Amino acid sequence: MNSNLVTQISFSTEEIVNSYLKIKNALVKSDTKTAAQTAKALELILNTLLS
Repeated sequence: MNSNLVTQISFSTEEIVNSYLKIKNALVKSDTKTAAQTAKALELILNTLLS
């Protein structure tokens, strides 16, 4: 694997996992507002990683 590619995609998964768990917990509680807000924040994180 190209070492430059490895460097570019190296990141901590902690923030992604925490966001996922926050979304899951909000949905279990039927808290759609928190779930939607957290999902938008997670989308920004993932878009940053992909750009």
